[in-house]
Amino acid sequence: MKLARNSIANYLKDRTHTEIKTSDKELLTPAAVFVTLTINRNLRGCIGTTVAEYPLHKAIAEFAIAAATETRDLPQ
Repeated sequence: MKLARNSIANYLKDRTHTEIKTSDKELLTPAAVFVTLTINRNLRGCIGTTVAEYPLHKAIAEFAIAAATETRDLPQ
């Protein structure tokens, strides 16, 4: 949660992506990730992947930013 929140805050502040330096094997292991953001229990954004492409720490940071900032218009 802290990584996701900090990643969003840093991105909104100065459009930078959080760089994480860690030796934690779990955070360095590629993982499938979904990030869901809510405000007052209302869905704000949700995005993720079922494919373990990126290390867990990078996936959390990048998908948190995407959930907070990307918008998609559905076809009419």
